[in-house]
Amino acid sequence: MSGDADPSPYGDQRAAETHSTRTSASIKFWPLVPATEAIEERDFEKLPVYARLLLLDSHGALNTDMARAVFLGTETHNLRIALIAVDSHLARARWLFERKFEPLMWAMDD
Repeated sequence: MSGDADPSPYGDQRAAETHSTRTSASIKFWPLVPATEAIEERDFEKLPVYARLLLLDSHGALNTDMARAVFLGTETHNLRIALIAVDSHLARARWLFERKFEPLMWAMDD
């Protein structure tokens, strides 16, 4: 075995960094929302999604139905990712609703 062979599957460090950058840039939809104890800017941006999920949930929709209606085809083409998104977004929507987050209440009235 030669001493100059790199055991890394990506070759040199530059190739590894390029791979990392390409991988990060290719992620267009992240299914998880922050589970913080503070209301964040993203919560305001996600109001229509939260309101729609809460409405569908209140009508007894299954998670798979919510995933198809809200995320599948627009945000992702992977049902598993869409189901993860439903769980995360619905949990955050419920948390906001329990705290009577007024913008969410207004979005529910529309």
